[in-house]
Amino acid sequence: MKNRIYNSKNSFFKIYVISILTMLTNFFTTKKNVEKLIEKNLEELKKNKEKELTIFVYGIRIGRYGSLFNAINWFKKRGLIMIPIECESKGSVPYSAKKIKLQIKKIMQKTNAKKINIIGFSYGGFVIRYYSEMLGGYKIINKIVTVCGPYNPLSPKKSLAFWISKFTGGDPVGDNIMLKKLQNKYSVKNHLSIYSLKDWILPRKDTKSYKAQEIAIRGGHLFISYNLDISEIILDYLKK
Repeated sequence: MKNRIYNSKNSFFKIYVISILTMLTNFFTTKKNVEKLIEKNLEELKKNKEKELTIFVYGIRIGRYGSLFNAINWFKKRGLIMIPIECESKGSVPYSAKKIKLQIKKIMQKTNAKKINIIGFSYGGFVIRYYSEMLGGYKIINKIVTVCGPYNPLSPKKSLAFWISKFTGGDPVGDNIMLKKLQNKYSVKNHLSIYSLKDWILPRKDTKSYKAQEIAIRGGHLFISYNLDISEIILDYLKK
């Protein structure tokens, strides 16, 4: 499908300043703060049946409490209630996806939701695609969004992500087998892939999708959970 570069209204300086300020909150936001916010969101979703259930699956090293707290609040202030799920980075993708499936089932039971939108950052994008295609998740997914996630097998010679996975307890060789199986599977019609123009962890060859809608953003891979452009793209896509 045709891809485009996001026409950002935010200056690089604005994005940089917001990223720095958000990162500083990591030192003051605790796990308890995030858990309280999640419980509050679950209660609101349960009471208000018109609210969409949006699941946010984050990848390796993104699960900083300040980052999550600010992201959840940012979307909530704009009418989108989001429930984050931690992605298990150690072990196989099938194992991680099965854990995600169980957590989603529990959340849907609590909120009485029938359908979900699901967002996956980095490794989380890979896991939600496996969940969708191999574990039947596509049956309940309305829209799927991946952010700087792999779509093609990773090269040990050219992809830093291969070695990050290997040295953080992952299985990059097994991951490549799964990525190959997923290459032509797009059961969810509403599928958006956001990729970075300057991603030195996952080269463009790794993030290239041939069937999903694609949007390119400025910036690199490391600070994607703080990138205001990414948040705006996701909000606009899910609100359509």
